[in-house]
Amino acid sequence: MKSAKSLTIDVPTPVQERVIAALVRGATVTEAARIGGVDRTTVHYWCRSKPSFRNALARAREVHSECVRDGLRELSVAALKVIDGLLHGENVPATAKLRAALSVLAVTGVTEALPAFPPEAEEAVFREICERVVEPQFAAGQPASTLENHVASS
Repeated sequence: MKSAKSLTIDVPTPVQERVIAALVRGATVTEAARIGGVDRTTVHYWCRSKPSFRNALARAREVHSECVRDGLRELSVAALKVIDGLLHGENVPATAKLRAALSVLAVTGVTEALPAFPPEAEEAVFREICERVVEPQFAAGQPASTLENHVASS
């Protein structure tokens, strides 16, 4: 009667786990090797020759990426609330509303279809938009210095 082979699961050692954690946090191979107390060539060897190390590193990177994506999703919700508050707030300066609106348009790609202005014309275009579209009171004769102060303060 043949004896059953024992089932062994090849898992990373504690040293390899420290190296994996360092690599996932963004350390270079040299830095991760130092943290693990091994030479960088050992880390390269593990990557080439140790499936348990490669698989654990890949899993750790996947988990880390998912955590980062989750965090970015949460920040995106908060950022959208801030932009919504800027766009719809009663006491928000018109120039801040305009900048928020232009940011949204830029992120969504809408502004790519618009003509580009040379850098020296951007401020003049911004002021004209403020005067004509966002704050009609400036077009109605309010002194230019008020507009300059308003634009400079936002």
